[in-house]
Amino acid sequence: MAKLADRLLDQKELKVASDLAKILSDDESLEIQLVGSMVDKILPAYWDIKDEREPQIDPSPIFRPLYYLHGYSNLADFGKFTGELVEMASAHLEACMQWLTLTPAEEWNGGRDFSKLITLLRDADVLPPRLAGDLQDFDRVANAPPEDSGSESPGRPRFSIEDAALLLIITRKLSIQLFELLNSHGVTIEHPWPPLKA
Repeated sequence: MAKLADRLLDQKELKVASDLAKILSDDESLEIQLVGSMVDKILPAYWDIKDEREPQIDPSPIFRPLYYLHGYSNLADFGKFTGELVEMASAHLEACMQWLTLTPAEEWNGGRDFSKLITLLRDADVLPPRLAGDLQDFDRVANAPPEDSGSESPGRPRFSIEDAALLLIITRKLSIQLFELLNSHGVTIEHPWPPLKA
């Protein structure tokens, strides 16, 4: 994980991941609002607020996983749900790739075709080689099955809090590049990633 983060992230991104991990790790004085506020500043605003009504969540498969990712990051016992957060981050990237195909999914299907999509889009010259390689490296880390799933106890996280925070910021980096590709292919992204503030 550290090698992937060091290769893909700059110093500012690494610091944000470190700060987020510290907040998420502080079980005794975890302030949910502080975590939520920090994650709000990292994620795209994937909802629309109209008048005084409840926020309308963007139902697209691209943004739906971010809704769940945001929810997991707000849990006081977040350390038990690092695997779920990483799964949602992966599902978001997968949905971005699906929308670069000729038959994009209209609904989020839970995320199952990450590696196949990379190969399909790389071979069709849709994904630049470097981005395809970075996504493959992400896939190896984020979507690899546990080394010994038979002895894994129920509820045991597959990732440390530090690794989950790094994967969230790596997801952001890769998603921004996929958003640029989607825009160049005529897909309008209504909720861009905000600038990162350390």
